[in-house]
Amino acid sequence: MAGPALAAGAEADELQFFTREQYHACLDSQEKLTAQRQTLDNAFADNKAMMLRIQADAKSLVQVQKSVSPYDEAQIRNFNKRIQEHNDLIALANEQVGKLKADQETYHAASLEHNKSCVGLMVKTADRDAVLQERKLAAKPQAGPAPGLPPQASLDSALGQKQPVSGTP
Repeated sequence: MAGPALAAGAEADELQFFTREQYHACLDSQEKLTAQRQTLDNAFADNKAMMLRIQADAKSLVQVQKSVSPYDEAQIRNFNKRIQEHNDLIALANEQVGKLKADQETYHAASLEHNKSCVGLMVKTADRDAVLQERKLAAKPQAGPAPGLPPQASLDSALGQKQPVSGTP
């Protein structure tokens, strides 16, 4: 990984390299931040959709209000019920906005902490490669049959099915 440029006259043995554990922690932190960011982006999209719905409902209520007869109790009750539902939706949206702001602040604090810890990270190539290989192996699903199940060939022969010949389905 590229790190900060060497100051004039700095010796290579004076450089401070991060350990594999520190590098691993920074990669884990970055993955967590990426997932948090995706969650925030989805929440912002949901919030925007809710705000558009509230605006559309408000416009609709204005039109409905024009047609409500002041002498018809049933129409007035129905209209008031729709107004209450609209107000409840606004209250829910306000609640969600408060939570969204708190989640965003948490994300920004975690991002700042990550940047303080990991920006300018200098890792030896061998350590970087080893950590990336460890992570790659950890991400791969385990090969072979699930525990307690026979291999496919044994299962097929137990069921009397023929094994495909290489190159044929």
